Amino acid sequence: MRPRSITRLFLLVASLLVVTRLAGLFTFPDLAAPQRRAGAVDFPAGNLQGTLYWNGAPVTGLATNSSYNALQIQNAAGTVRVDPNTGQYSFTNIGVGTYTSNVYNTNLTVGQGAPATVSAGATTTADIDLTNTAGEVTGTITVNGTPLKFPQLYSSFGYKGDINGNFVLLIPPGTYTVTVASDSGVVGTIPQSVSVTAGETTNLGVVNFGIGNLQGTLYWNGAPVTGLATNSSYNALQIQNAAGTVRVDPNTGQYSFTNIGVGTYTSNVYNTNLTVGQGAPATVSAGATTTADIDLTNTAGEVTGTITVNGTPLKFPQLYSSFGYKGDINGNFVLLIPPGTYTVTVASDSGVVGTCTMTSVVARISPATCAFVSTATPTFTNTPTATPTNTWTPTPTPTASLTPTPTSTNTPTATPTNTWTPTPTPTASLTPTPTSTNTPTATPTPTCTLTPGTPHPPGVGGKVMLPPAAVAAEANEVSEGSGWSVAAYLALAATVATAAVAVASASWYAVRRRLR
Repeated sequence: MRPRSITRLFLLVASLLVVTRLAGLFTFPDLAAPQRRAGAVDFPAGNLQGTLYWNGAPVTGLATNSSYNALQIQNAAGTVRVDPNTGQYSFTNIGVGTYTSNVYNTNLTVGQGAPATVSAGATTTADIDLTNTAGEVTGTITVNGTPLKFPQLYSSFGYKGDINGNFVLLIPPGTYTVTVASDSGVVGTIPQSVSVTAGETTNLGVVNFGIGNLQGTLYWNGAPVTGLATNSSYNALQIQNAAGTVRVDPNTGQYSFTNIGVGTYTSNVYNTNLTVGQGAPATVSAGATTTADIDLTNTAGEVTGTITVNGTPLKFPQLYSSFGYKGDINGNFVLLIPPGTYTVTVASDSGVVGTCTMTSVVARISPATCAFVSTATPTFTNTPTATPTNTWTPTPTPTASLTPTPTSTNTPTATPTNTWTPTPTPTASLTPTPTSTNTPTATPTPTCTLTPGTPHPPGVGGKVMLPPAAVAAEANEVSEGSGWSVAAYLALAATVATAAVAVASASWYAVRRRLR
C-alpha cells in the first residue's frame, strides 16, 4: 500500500475515533420521537336560566325592587339580578353540576328553587315559584296629600318606590315595622304594623304623612349668637331633637328643620359634648312652619380672649376641655359654655402649646388671659444658622490655597511655567481619571454579553438581544431534554469533526517526521 493511501486511511480512522469519543459527551434528540407540546385545556360549561313566579305570574315591575337592585338569585356560580321587565334570571358559561338557587330581597330570603343540573354545552331552565314563601304588600306614600317621590322604606329590608310614591314589597311572612324616608330625611313610621301572609296581597292604600318645618334663632343676653360664639370651625354649636341634628348659622344664629313629621319637639343646644341650653316644646303641624327661638342667657356664659405665643397671636388656636373649639386667624376665641371653671389645653397644628384656666359665669362675659412663652422657637432658629456657617467656612480655605497667582505675578514668565507645571499634578490627583479608566465603559459590555436576554447598552449596535424564550421560539424544533435545536447540534458536529481532522493530521505528520 502506498504511503499516501496509508496516510488517508489513518486520518479517516483517527477522525472517526475522535468524533465517536466526543459524541459520547452529548445527548442528541431523537428526531423520530414525537415532540410533546401543551394543548388547549377544555372546561365543560353550560347555562342556567329561569323565571321568578308568584301566584302564577312572573315577578316584574316594582316587586323586583329594581331601584335597590335587591331581588337577586344566588347559587354556587354567583349572584345575578332579576330582570324587572320579564322576571327572568340567567347564569351563562358556568361549570357543569347541580345548583340550588336562593332568592334574596336585600337581607331577606324570599324563597329557594329546586336543585337544577347544568350539562356541558346545554342550557337548563329552572323556574322558581315564590307563592308559598312570600307575600305582597302594596300602597302609596304621600306627604301632606302629595305623593312622595321615590319613597324609601326600611325594616329588616330596604326598598325604594317609584316617582309617584307607589311600592310593592315581596317579602317573607311576618309582621314588620316600616320607616319611611325621603332624600331629605325620615318622614315617619307607617302607623300600623304591616302583616304579611304567604301567597296573599296586603294593600295599605294611601299612607299619608303630615310634615312641617321648625325654625328659630339662638339668643344670649338679647342678641343672636353669631360669629366665633357659634364655634363654626368645629361645626359644634348644634340643635338636636327627635327629627335629627342641625347646625347654627354663624352669620344669623338661626337653625331650621325642614319637612319633618308633625308632632311636638323639644330641642337641645350642644357645644360639642356640652349641653348649653334647651328650648321650650314646639308643635309642628302639617304644611306649616313653627318658629321656636331659644334663649341661652340663663344657662351659659361667655369666655373671651386671645391666645399668644411669645407675644404673637397664635393662628387658629385649638382649645380642648370637656368641649372642643377652634379660634380665628388672630388667635381670638369666644366660648359659649355652661357655668364653671375649666382647665383648657391649647394647641396649634404643630402640637400642644400649654394649658390655662378659664371660668364661665351665667349671663356674663369673662375675659381669659392665655399668653404662652415658648423656648423651642429661638433654639430652633439658632441651630440652623450656626450649622451652615460652620459648613461654609472650610470652602473658602481651599480657594485661598489654590490662588497663589501672586507668585506668578512677581516672578518672570519662566516662573509661571515652573509654577504652572505642578498644577496638573494636583488636578490629576483631584480628578480621579484613573478611577474612571478603572471603571471603563467596557465593563457593562461583558456583563451584557454574559447575561443573555438583557438589552445592549444604548449605542452598541443599536440592537436589543432577544430573551432566551424568544430565541427558543424561533428555532426550527426544540429538543425536550436539552433545549438545543437540531441546527445547533449539526453545527457542533461539524466543528468537532473539523477539529478531529486537524488533530489527526498534526499527529500523523509528527509520526512521519520521526520515521524519516
